Amino acid sequence: MLEQLTELLPHLLCRGNGVFAGWKIYKGEALESSPVIPIPEKEWRRVSLTVLRFYGYAWGEGRKDAALALGGGSLFCHSAGDPSAHYLNDLKSMVTEFYAARDMEQGEEITVCRRQPGQPDQPGQPGPGVESPERSCPNRRQETKLLVLQSSPGKGRGVYARSPIAPGEQIERARVLFVPAGEWNYIKDTVLSNYWFSFGPTSEHVAIALGYGSLYNHTYKPNAIYEVKENEMTVIFKALRKIEPGEEILINYNRDPGDRAPLWFDVLP
Repeated sequence: MLEQLTELLPHLLCRGNGVFAGWKIYKGEALESSPVIPIPEKEWRRVSLTVLRFYGYAWGEGRKDAALALGGGSLFCHSAGDPSAHYLNDLKSMVTEFYAARDMEQGEEITVCRRQPGQPDQPGQPGPGVESPERSCPNRRQETKLLVLQSSPGKGRGVYARSPIAPGEQIERARVLFVPAGEWNYIKDTVLSNYWFSFGPTSEHVAIALGYGSLYNHTYKPNAIYEVKENEMTVIFKALRKIEPGEEILINYNRDPGDRAPLWFDVLP
């Protein structure tokens, strides 16, 4: 059964370990503009010892750093021969833009030629992090009607409401990249230590939420709550109260909205 990947990507569907076109997609059409988590080269050496090595893209001026694409991009399977999608890294905006390399029919798998960090340029082969000369159609970014990513004062990036959100309304259903407990030691001292969710019956594992899931900021007075669904490999975000357009969506990282236990960073008032 096909499942919508996330509210960010209504035209992309997930089935098993692949991502598929939800309807006919034309050459040059934007698939997504995915926010990324950049990972410095030295930290990637540790992260690449975990399952996350299968999801990283080359990043940075010399493409020696890595990045995790938080949209469907991390789940696109690799195809060295004939990928159905190309991508561009926008370092300033911290996003990776994916677009169709050719026409795709509904149900066709979306694949990319994934460049690994440190992999040299391949002249004449557009797509792995460089613009294709064949790109001709206008870029149509896919955005959720509810959410937008903006700068949050003192916190970096934050997730904001674009339209009113009612109490109890589902804000986002984010799939996750699962990291087993035995691999936590490899990422706990990297930038990814700021983006994880505890996972499993006794919270022994961790996961990186896709979509906007890893970019919600913390507060002890949240307007939203999240629920981890281990059997579905998702994290669901819902509004605790009415959220107005332009208001930042904030959660309590301790999961319980009333839990004021200290975190691993200083919490802004």
